[in-house]
Amino acid sequence: GSTRGGRVEAPSGLSYPRQAINSAARRCRCEQGWRMQSCLICDDHAMMREAMAGTVAMAWPDATVTLASDFPGAWEAMESAPDLCICDLVMPGASPLEGISTLGARAASPILVVTGSEDDNLLLALFRLGIAGFVPKTARSAVIEAAIRVVLAGERYLPARFLELIDS
Repeated sequence: GSTRGGRVEAPSGLSYPRQAINSAARRCRCEQGWRMQSCLICDDHAMMREAMAGTVAMAWPDATVTLASDFPGAWEAMESAPDLCICDLVMPGASPLEGISTLGARAASPILVVTGSEDDNLLLALFRLGIAGFVPKTARSAVIEAAIRVVLAGERYLPARFLELIDS
């Protein structure tokens, strides 16, 4: 599925209009330079894909959003080199490390992992693979949007809990 021209299209063919964004807030965001023209969202749960697509659409209304529900679909979609890939860890088609590693090998696009996993060793291994950031699925949409902005600015995003883990 994808997002174009003010509507989000789900893989089922359904679409819904984007919500209006405060024009002043939109101008402010654009002036700060956090631009995104394309985003790949990978999650095996339709509700999570659609929620992430909504978060992206609110902050980047002109971005094209491509959706994938498994690792093989994500690998194929990554060939288009989106500006950002937002990916869950546990999806059909591969183990988390194999899935993310193969995804990263397909394009130089930054990968932001949004997952329910609390496995610290797995998350450390993902950072060694070069992911751009990690956000727990329990985070509010404002936190996820902030993480996206950090990653689009060329930095890495880590939640505070994870920073404490690295320091220990």
